[in-house]
Amino acid sequence: MAFNFIDIDVQSFLRRLKIVLLVAVSATLPLKWISLNSLFIALLVIVWILHTLTSGGKIKLNWYALAIFISFYFLTLLSLFYSSNLHPVFSKLETRLVILVFPLIFLGSTLYQGILKLTLKAFLVSCIVISALCVVHTFYTNYLAGNVFQFNNNWVFSSENLVERFGFHPNYFSIYCAFCVFIVLFFVRTKELMLWVGVILIIYLSIFQLLLVSRVGILSFVGLFVPSIIYEAYLAKRLLQGLLLVVIFLCGFFILGMNTQMVKDKFDALLNQNIHKYNEPFRVNRRFAQWESAMQVFMASPVFGAGTGDMQDELQKAYLKRGFNEGYENKYNPHNLFLDSAASLGILGLMSNLVLFAVSFHAAIKSRNLLYLQFLILFILISLVESTFSVQKGVAFFFFFNTIFYSQFSCDKQP
Repeated sequence: MAFNFIDIDVQSFLRRLKIVLLVAVSATLPLKWISLNSLFIALLVIVWILHTLTSGGKIKLNWYALAIFISFYFLTLLSLFYSSNLHPVFSKLETRLVILVFPLIFLGSTLYQGILKLTLKAFLVSCIVISALCVVHTFYTNYLAGNVFQFNNNWVFSSENLVERFGFHPNYFSIYCAFCVFIVLFFVRTKELMLWVGVILIIYLSIFQLLLVSRVGILSFVGLFVPSIIYEAYLAKRLLQGLLLVVIFLCGFFILGMNTQMVKDKFDALLNQNIHKYNEPFRVNRRFAQWESAMQVFMASPVFGAGTGDMQDELQKAYLKRGFNEGYENKYNPHNLFLDSAASLGILGLMSNLVLFAVSFHAAIKSRNLLYLQFLILFILISLVESTFSVQKGVAFFFFFNTIFYSQFSCDKQP
């Protein structure tokens, strides 16, 4: 009996420790120190193993979902056998290890009630704190340099200048902030956040979006926020008020954006389609050059791809051939998840990602989980302009939240 009592205490302790570590992983996703996030992930794996062993070692895995979620990692592993340059493969295997870890943890055990909300709150608070620190630090350093802030000409207060000191690319942090807006809407809807607090947070995060000057972030945020507000108003039977809020939001956002020089310059560049001018500021045609080059690499080896290790080398050759010197010198990746997957791993890699997103969207729609759907749409949109599975800020963010969302859907289906 004494042994059973101790055993129960150990399991209870490990269960609570697992929750603490899940919150820690979520809170450290937006931090500069990737190694800290990796440390918490490693500790989470250890606790999961110990908890599994003390509970009899029985794991009820959703093998169908698990195979889909981890297939991209095993394709990356398989590319070891036909890549001549192995260093990039080992680097990607390390970065993408979360593709294997999170599905094994979340799809092999029942998540505790409220864990999704805890991780969402931790992520929201972390993003708000980090964004506030970015603003304070940027104002302070520019004050010391004698630069005066002007919202209509805030070059030194925005984009990379705002977040690079905290280890972030503006596109990724912009999507994080957009996701935070929908988290705020979720907690307002569930009565866990007061409406006035939610409004203040949304206004703050919207202004911060403009300071980040991420085209994909701004377009994704506005394009998803507007229909979300209309939908929320429709559900609350206040459609007229919702439409009025949308008009006020769009007018305010547009006026601020058009009176911000860097925002104007970035969006003006979208209209200039001179494919021969890659290197001018904010030129969107650089993306087209990267995408076309990645497509050439894919078409040269469509079944298995060039291999994770050799893809960048082949891409360099394509850049040089088309005269894209900036891409060649800076070793730009394809800046598109799907083209990156296709060029590296061929049609198998591309299909692996497409099936994963299809299964995830099916789960979000079937469970009528609006926040899950918003998360997926945001991630798909940034994946069109970034190789999101090649950096931890993208792959860890997606597989952490996507697997938690999906595991809830799986639990809800169980009798």
